[in-house]
Amino acid sequence: RLIVGQRSTGPLWLSQGKALLPLPGVMTLRLLLLALPSACLATAPVPSLPRRHLSMESLAEDDACSIDAGSAQCSLSALQRHGYSTGKNKALREEATIAGEAKASRVHARRPLLWERLHPAADDVRHELIFTIKQLNNSKLFEMLLDRSTPGSPRFRKWLSREEALGITHNGPGMAAVRQVLEGIGATSLREIGKTFLRASAPIGVWRKLLDAQFFVFRRTDYVRGEVVRADSYLLPNSLFGHVDGILKLLQLDESSLPLQTSSSPANLTGMPQRMPPHHNAYAGQPASAEVQATTGCTAWPCDDFAGMNAFLGGAVVTPDKLRAAYNMPPVALEGSQEAQNRADVAQLVFSSLGQVWSPDDRLEFQQTFNLPVQNVTETDSGDHGSSKACRQDANSCAEANLDVQYMNAMSPWSKLELYYMDLTGDKEFDDFVVDLLDLDPMPHVVSISYGMPEAGATPDSVEAFDSTMAKLGLQGGTIVVSSGDDGAASSAVRSYGCFITDMYGLLPSWPASSAYV
Repeated sequence: RLIVGQRSTGPLWLSQGKALLPLPGVMTLRLLLLALPSACLATAPVPSLPRRHLSMESLAEDDACSIDAGSAQCSLSALQRHGYSTGKNKALREEATIAGEAKASRVHARRPLLWERLHPAADDVRHELIFTIKQLNNSKLFEMLLDRSTPGSPRFRKWLSREEALGITHNGPGMAAVRQVLEGIGATSLREIGKTFLRASAPIGVWRKLLDAQFFVFRRTDYVRGEVVRADSYLLPNSLFGHVDGILKLLQLDESSLPLQTSSSPANLTGMPQRMPPHHNAYAGQPASAEVQATTGCTAWPCDDFAGMNAFLGGAVVTPDKLRAAYNMPPVALEGSQEAQNRADVAQLVFSSLGQVWSPDDRLEFQQTFNLPVQNVTETDSGDHGSSKACRQDANSCAEANLDVQYMNAMSPWSKLELYYMDLTGDKEFDDFVVDLLDLDPMPHVVSISYGMPEAGATPDSVEAFDSTMAKLGLQGGTIVVSSGDDGAASSAVRSYGCFITDMYGLLPSWPASSAYV
């Protein structure tokens, strides 16, 4: 059963330059359960397919389905089916003790959904890896977070300092041991982050020998980003085993979108049927009533301003004031008041990616239309992703980023607002953002992430790094909000390709929304 929260009574107002785009029936709160949306049950019969990868390469021999395709671990969800649960992952890395010494087990990458392997990577190409140092007291970390987040606890909201939160799991000897090994093989640009991660750069040939890994060049089949270098599997050497919980940017291939297939692009997935027809704007081109034309000047949809659109839809547009009333939020504090000064001490951060930009002109119009304080957006990556011209040329290029910076400001207008942009043209990926979050000092009080990927697209190393980082931010009083997506437990893959994909991969809830620590 798919459970959703309060649904708005009308479209959410999102302006793009002079165009005003409606988002009919936007859910202002979504709660995601691991369940198949009813829409999938009403579609045409699903082809009879095995519960494995079909034409995809076979799963790694350690995968639960390879061992027993009928096991509960194989059928619960795609994440568990592919052996990516925390318990399974730990078992892969910490096999039975033999003669008193634990031995490492090879860690395999799953077959990527949207990537094709091109050719072996050259040994002289430099590549950065991020080592997650084995953390101490992990269970204590999560227990403390739950305790201090539970109303009624004597320690409710008694947050820790940055040093206290990072110190709970700090493994100084482990960090030193890994650093010594990496310095010994000639790795450079070593940098410790948040007492948890260690960044290092070295030629592919050096990593290949250290990790017994074969590196290849991969490319997205939808061409949304450039080529990246990743390995198919790795084996920790004795010198690192016991000191490393995982390695980022080694196996992970970003699956943050399942784009719609076009006639000019190759099939994204072998054997996939054509995508489902796109949804159309129900209002596009409709003429306005005589009264609306007389009072606002809007003759047809889309109207040129908020007043016209609101009148066109009979006052049903969701606005900041309506959201405040629905959630019993306090009004916007008066300029110069003590409350406004208190709220100005709060820092918010918005994550953005996939080529999205935001419009300074549109945001100013938004603030003026709803009588909000005029505040700036600071970009933490020293980039420049605010472009009113780009938004006018292509409204789709700034729909997500514009919505984020406008409504984060609308709900807490006196607070500082930062934007972190992840550029997909290079080797950056979501793991970089997670690591960088732990490096921020001071930490933002609220982090908003409106992006995600099918859960099966996240490696165990990425899942564990994310959960640990969110717990450490949470213990400092941070709030992390992640969009659960628009497609329920079957993910955007169903919207793009139909329910056929659930038989191939099982349920694919959106990650990191599926994390227990957001």
